[in-house]
Amino acid sequence: VYSSPQRRALDTAGPIAAEHELAPVELAALREIDFGVFDGLTYDEAAARHPDVYRSWMEEPSRVRFPGGESYSDVRARAPSPRSWGCTMAAR
Repeated sequence: VYSSPQRRALDTAGPIAAEHELAPVELAALREIDFGVFDGLTYDEAAARHPDVYRSWMEEPSRVRFPGGESYSDVRARAPSPRSWGCTMAAR
């Protein structure tokens, strides 16, 4: 069971993996987008503090690079295809 290293992802993956007598495997490449200066802000706070970036994000989310963070293109470039993980699926 592959998981992002984020606590909430591991909290979900752990019980699923345990049901199959496995441990979750953390893959850093599965972490969510780095929202940079937006990290931890509510939508209203992001809109108030960075109105131009927020507007662009709402209008064309795939084209925005978050200040101090990533763009969706960055995430696509670093996130591996599941086919590249070298795993096989098997029913138990």
